[in-house]
Amino acid sequence: MEDIDERSILEHYREHFFLSELKLKELVNDFSKSLELGLNERICKKNKFKNKNVNDFFNRKYQIFPLKMLDSCINKLPIGNEMGVYYSIDMGGTNLRCIRIELKKDGKNYIKHKKTRLTDLKVKHLNDKDLKSVIEDTVTSEEMFDEIAMFFGQFLIECGDMKDNKNNNSPSFAENKQFSDEHIFELTFTFSFPIEQVEVGKANLITWTKGIETGRSTPFPVEGCDVGELLNSAFCRRNIPAHCKCIINDTIGTLISAIYDSNYASFKDSGGNKSNVLTQKNNEFNSAYILSCENGSKRSKINIKCNNPCIGVVIGTGLNSCYIEPNSKQYGYKGLIINTECGDFYSSNLPITDCDLILDWNSDNRGEQLFEKMISGNYLGEISRLLFISSFKDITPKIFFKNNSVSTEDISNIVSLFEKSQNKDFSELVIYLKNTFLCEFNPVLAKIIAELSLFVLNRAAQLVSVMISALFKRLENYYPSGISVAIDGSIWTKNSIFRKIVKETLCIILGGNANEIIQVFVSDDGSGKGAAILAAVIPKKPI
Repeated sequence: MEDIDERSILEHYREHFFLSELKLKELVNDFSKSLELGLNERICKKNKFKNKNVNDFFNRKYQIFPLKMLDSCINKLPIGNEMGVYYSIDMGGTNLRCIRIELKKDGKNYIKHKKTRLTDLKVKHLNDKDLKSVIEDTVTSEEMFDEIAMFFGQFLIECGDMKDNKNNNSPSFAENKQFSDEHIFELTFTFSFPIEQVEVGKANLITWTKGIETGRSTPFPVEGCDVGELLNSAFCRRNIPAHCKCIINDTIGTLISAIYDSNYASFKDSGGNKSNVLTQKNNEFNSAYILSCENGSKRSKINIKCNNPCIGVVIGTGLNSCYIEPNSKQYGYKGLIINTECGDFYSSNLPITDCDLILDWNSDNRGEQLFEKMISGNYLGEISRLLFISSFKDITPKIFFKNNSVSTEDISNIVSLFEKSQNKDFSELVIYLKNTFLCEFNPVLAKIIAELSLFVLNRAAQLVSVMISALFKRLENYYPSGISVAIDGSIWTKNSIFRKIVKETLCIILGGNANEIIQVFVSDDGSGKGAAILAAVIPKKPI
């Protein structure tokens, strides 16, 4: 092990993971073209023709493909003075979460949560002895959404907003039938799966992902159906006084949460003058303040001054971004916010390695979401493992030949300990590797593993900077004083080194004053808080 050629191992991959200024700027241009192609396709669909001269040119010459650029159908944003009690249901690939937020005039938020794993929601069929999880293919759409509705009903009881049914064995909340439309609890449904948004409260599931197969082996599937209608029908069947009026993904919720905090501060400073808050008027937006929220439960005093949040990003197990498109109506959108679905960005300039190709080949969605696979927490550990094998070859520790033996959390910890060592004493790093992977590591091997881990983390952060830079360039003419980017997700919130690299790379791409014209900050619980706030904004429709 002492004879390992450290330099040759690292130099072989360095240019693919530490991107040059030229490469970064090429990727920004490619991402910008991909955004424009996606918007251009929207116009083509609106006018019922295909602009082949434009799209085919870019596809052939640059191997750049249009982003999906999906409509959020959200045409009204929070102004910061919203008050009342609102709810959201957040359904991801693993958990189901209910959120209650109380917005008060003094600017304080009070938030309650209830969470369960989707696999813990069970149904029983007449001919089966065993309970089945709601994510199984033999469970119908009605059964799944009934369980979701019942879980939300229990949450209302725990919050004290609805009376408990004395008959605990009853499958419905029958005594709540007396609720009138005025006493209906309105909510937003955060649904983190591919959907076709028809209206703000109507969205059809395109296909299940993340291992969920509900309804596929039954006459009552979820795919192809309006998930908002499925949820509202379940509320009616179970006599739960609730109504889903908005459906969003977590990225849009992240941006909504930031806009609310920004506009609350502006609204407060202006003495309640609505003209100073973030609104769409003549494609111009006024500057505002961002509030720092502590623990998501109570507002703290203003401590950050920055420009309007107009970009939302989530970097967790997946990757996505959204932004406020100033010319949304011209492109045929109903809403102001565009969901880019940027995880599917592709360009021939992407620094794809043999490790990326192997990971993609072994994935469930081969050939798709390549950009996401280079950035998100679902893949960084596995890319690192493949990089270790490719670098060390026949002297690779055996543990690394096991699929998914390295997690993204491992990579973050390894890089953190490496930075802490200041390239001198690797004893803590060696101990961590030994305890985590249950085999021996000497300082030389530990150092190379740490540097390769940093490679993977660095490239991911630089690619996030590419995405933010491209979105900024699209918006900079409308925001002469700069913009703010609201970011959520574990990769961002739990990794200070990742955040540092993103900010440094923005300066490389956009110049030394990038951190003045682009303020990047953590948005508070977009899928929960932001979604619930949206329920306060969207006008109530007759039920």
